[in-house]
Amino acid sequence: MTENEKYIKEIMQMTIHELLDAVMESPEYLTDSYYSVFGTAMTERYGELRKEK
Repeated sequence: MTENEKYIKEIMQMTIHELLDAVMESPEYLTDSYYSVFGTAMTERYGELRKEK
């Protein structure tokens, strides 16, 4: 498993607060195409967390 795959797995298990921290620390993950796999994972995880409410 690559480092990117490990981080994506980590993203998919984050709480809403952990996800917010990750976005605040690295906002480029949501906007820079180089990091699109992270942005996609964060967006997907956010959607999952929203459905749990």
